[in-house]
Amino acid sequence: MAGRWGKSLALARALEDAGFRPALVTRAADVPANAPFVDNARAVYDQQADCSATSLGVLLFVLSAGIVPLFDCDRSGYQFDLHRSGDSLAREVDTTFTSPQYVRGWLAIPLTWLPRYSSTPDFGDARLRLRNALLDGLGETR
Repeated sequence: MAGRWGKSLALARALEDAGFRPALVTRAADVPANAPFVDNARAVYDQQADCSATSLGVLLFVLSAGIVPLFDCDRSGYQFDLHRSGDSLAREVDTTFTSPQYVRGWLAIPLTWLPRYSSTPDFGDARLRLRNALLDGLGETR
């Protein structure tokens, strides 16, 4: 059952972390009439974002055992349909975010001391982005 509900549970945890009180239901008919609900949720984690490392960059990184730095970025977040109530039309919500470029490798270590570089992807405050997207979708103030 965890496999079938895994993505729903992950989104429910993210919603809870963002300050909401989610409930999982098996059918839309189980949602109370005036309660907002999320449908068609998709978790996004894309290592092939527009600024991701090129094949040549990855090859040089691997062949040099990490001496040639690898510049990369990732895309992460959620996409879903938000309904204000059981009879309302869906509004598409996209909270995906492309991280600023980060760098990997042995020569990258001194680069990470500079303010512009990081050795890990930085997705900022994903909870705040999710919360604001939901509040915007519901037409509520932040």
